[in-house]
Amino acid sequence: QAKYLYGIMFGIGGIGSIIGTSLPSFFAVKLSSEKLLLATIPLYLLFACFYFLLLKNSSHTSENAGQNKQVPSFFKGFRLIRSSRVLTFILLIVICMQAAKTVMDLQFNTYLAKVFLDQDMRTQFSARIWGLVNSFSLCLQFVAAFIIIQLLGVKKSHLFVPLTLLTTTVASLIYPGFIMATCSFTLLQVFDYSIFNIIKEMLYIPLKSEEKFQAKAIIDVFAYRTAKALASLLVISMQFYLAR
Repeated sequence: QAKYLYGIMFGIGGIGSIIGTSLPSFFAVKLSSEKLLLATIPLYLLFACFYFLLLKNSSHTSENAGQNKQVPSFFKGFRLIRSSRVLTFILLIVICMQAAKTVMDLQFNTYLAKVFLDQDMRTQFSARIWGLVNSFSLCLQFVAAFIIIQLLGVKKSHLFVPLTLLTTTVASLIYPGFIMATCSFTLLQVFDYSIFNIIKEMLYIPLKSEEKFQAKAIIDVFAYRTAKALASLLVISMQFYLAR
């Protein structure tokens, strides 16, 4: 069931992403990047409204809140990761993926700033690239991810992602330039938002309940941001060292 259910759940978010990228794709140059931020205000109001209605109709109301006194522990989550080889390797997979994604993101934005000197043109181009990313991700989430996992299996699917991304990275090194960096950036984002997320979530299925929630929260929140921060610091350090 996870082969198609996770794809559907991640795909719903992709629909909103495509709608969001359509606005700056067509109106960034006409309205300016700053004015487009005003378009997010009604979206935030809708978000708050829907969230309020969700809480109102949810079983997790105030009358039930006192029944569950157990509070997830940050340090217990770390202990669970340390005591489980599966969780440790999931953590390392997430760190490697997010570090690679951050480095590629910085490279792409460096090329983008050199090619498009005007801010609104950069916004327009970025929005169209993200429109492609979200469209391809949506296709993978709803259809292709299920086919890939069905054909390759969970183990081979996990190898398929880094090997494909390694191929694009090597190609970027052999043929450096804006076009190749854009292609590598797009493919990396597509895989991260679709196949990688789906097969990563499937790894949690056989784990215990506390491992699925407490340890998973550490990995999905703390590890994601920490890996990006460390990758950014690494790039800044390398730039500082090479500039000397």
